[in-house]
Amino acid sequence: MKDADVQTNGDLRSGVPSGELFGLDGSGGYPGVPAYGGSTNLTNTNVSEKGWIAKSPYVITNNRIYNYDFFESLIPAETTINSITSSSVAGSYFNTGNIDPGSGYYWYKYESSLPLTISSAVNLAGSRKVILLVDSPNLYLNGSINYTAGTGFFMVMVKGNINVGSSVGGSGVADLQGYYSADSSFVTGTGNKQLYVKGSVAGYGGITLQRDLGAAVNADTPAEIFEYSPADVFLYPFKLGVRKMSWKEVAP
Repeated sequence: MKDADVQTNGDLRSGVPSGELFGLDGSGGYPGVPAYGGSTNLTNTNVSEKGWIAKSPYVITNNRIYNYDFFESLIPAETTINSITSSSVAGSYFNTGNIDPGSGYYWYKYESSLPLTISSAVNLAGSRKVILLVDSPNLYLNGSINYTAGTGFFMVMVKGNINVGSSVGGSGVADLQGYYSADSSFVTGTGNKQLYVKGSVAGYGGITLQRDLGAAVNADTPAEIFEYSPADVFLYPFKLGVRKMSWKEVAP
């Protein structure tokens, strides 16, 4: 992890090699804070330079779960949403479609019992901002997802799993940018390429780290890197914020 918090209400475990750290400092000089509700094998000496770690279990008192259904319920009815009708689309697909004039974002929705596959890299042009809703058991990412930080944006919410293909990674820079939320699990995929995610990841069924760089490299190099991206926070779509009421001007 780099400059990022980690939170789980269960156990937090990581096989950190001797002399290495679980969390790295960000550009501001501080690491994130790992928090857990069960148990952990991390210690103050291997968690980060600051030694920050907190046992902080939480109790859901209002029965609200921030999952796919929650976020979908926030989207106003007048939002322009592009329907995805094919179970497999190229990454270039997300540079097409109609913009939602009320938000300036491009919204897409896939709804099927079949999984959705993004078969190639997504490279968002200019300041393009994309929200993807996947009402399906699985989303497969077989290419990188990138945009210009501070102007572009990508967010995906999946009712099932997010599965990253083994071919994604090894670039040395961010392979996946954006927000990734799965009602089930976020699975990094097998393979020997380092996966670098810059943004935020949530998996309500867990996050499965499967990459293996090989015994010699694993000793001092992480197979997965997750880095927080502060610039993305300012571009979070206001339509997915909690609103108490909605005003709309109508003709008398």
